[in-house]
Amino acid sequence: QDMVNPANNSTVEAKAAFEKECKETVELLYNYPCIVSWVLFNEGWGAYDQERLAKWMKDLDGTRLLNGHSGAAIVGGRVDDLQPFKEKTVNSDIIDVHSYPPPAIPPAIAGKAQVLGEFGGIAVSLEGHLWDPLKAGFGYGDVVNPGQMKRNYSQMTDSLIVFEKQGLSASIYTQPFDVEGEQNGLITYDRELIKIPVEDYRQINARLWPTTANYAAVTKGFKAVVADSVSRSLAERVEEYKSGNRDSAFLFNLSLLAKKEKDTACASEVSNEYVKQLSPQNFYTKSTLIYITMFLFSTKDEYFNMFFTEPDKINQVMGKNYAERVVMSLIAKDYINPYTNDENVDWEKIESTVSEKFGELGKERVWGNRMLYYAERQKWDSMTIYYKRYFDKSIGRSFLHVNNMSWAVFEHSSDTEALNTAEKAMKYDIDNYTGKEAFAIDTYANLLYKLGRKEEAISWQEKAVVLSNNERSYVENLSKMKAGKPTWPTN
Repeated sequence: QDMVNPANNSTVEAKAAFEKECKETVELLYNYPCIVSWVLFNEGWGAYDQERLAKWMKDLDGTRLLNGHSGAAIVGGRVDDLQPFKEKTVNSDIIDVHSYPPPAIPPAIAGKAQVLGEFGGIAVSLEGHLWDPLKAGFGYGDVVNPGQMKRNYSQMTDSLIVFEKQGLSASIYTQPFDVEGEQNGLITYDRELIKIPVEDYRQINARLWPTTANYAAVTKGFKAVVADSVSRSLAERVEEYKSGNRDSAFLFNLSLLAKKEKDTACASEVSNEYVKQLSPQNFYTKSTLIYITMFLFSTKDEYFNMFFTEPDKINQVMGKNYAERVVMSLIAKDYINPYTNDENVDWEKIESTVSEKFGELGKERVWGNRMLYYAERQKWDSMTIYYKRYFDKSIGRSFLHVNNMSWAVFEHSSDTEALNTAEKAMKYDIDNYTGKEAFAIDTYANLLYKLGRKEEAISWQEKAVVLSNNERSYVENLSKMKAGKPTWPTN
């Protein structure tokens, strides 16, 4: 049983509420025999006072195992430093890692069971059995077919057999069923299709845990149909389309399959056929506009001009700047990205061509790409020029990470106009998106400080320190601000 993770702001009040609710959860569920382990911090979300709270929870209920910090990260499959793992598992019975998609084994720490708390997540998307067919369901790695999934699942099981000999005590595959936004289950969201025959699952699992060979009776009367027995290939469906099938449901599913199989030409043609069948009252709806967006591969596509010339009509349904973001991403794909991969970029020619075709919106996107180009090459003077031009226009719809770009301006520019633009961009970002993120508050405070607004800066930096649970760099910046010292590089 996981505890509900603490609030991100980690205030004194939030911590008190978290500890109160942890105690209530244990007291409520203490006599449920299905619970064999309490999980204090899932993947460390909101973690604080690890040592104290792990001991406290063991004192609350010493009859169960304690997983104090599930999902401690392993990077690149190697563990060179045990200390972080010891800190995350102090007073715990388990060391638990999450590894996607291939399994991994946590390092051995005396007195703690080695557990692979999550792995796998192989994505198989089966049309007609998705929570929302217009949303790309999440999974780890590329989407594969059921046959590939079986091979991958089998290979992962072979890895677990090796890990068991090395000390692995438990492993948990993600996950039994597809859920709303994820297509990485063994069975579809509606429980109608099983992606691998249950007997195959059983035989593969039996290599790791022989007891599963005796579980045939459990699936007697199992009603889920095997996916491969009902699915048809893209080639078969294209032949049906060429033979004249224009049923709207058929076109809808065929277009999605063609996109998944990366057959762009087929996906574009079939999706256009589907959209032409829609009645006028169903055209400017959220689901239809999401669908059309999925099949906009180029500025030359049939429905691009609708987004370019009727943004207000689309944004009224989809939200502010939706149409502009779609248009600018396609402009970049066709007219900017192919010509900016080397050091000798003719930016003036690119800007002239794009501006002539797409006006101010095109020019805005060129400025954004040009800013990023200079930032990647650490040409800070040029980057600052295009930062100001871009963010004076694009506040609220930037395709770039506002904080990262603004921090670069803070560190490398003394241009007051650019710093003022960065302050406005960060304030908008905080007000609308990142108001509870310590990194954003820190950036905003540092910009205020560099602009000479010391008292405001200190007030905001104090918020960043609290939000970050006293992150060292934020505390150091606060000290420098109070002492009147630069918080930016001076050499």
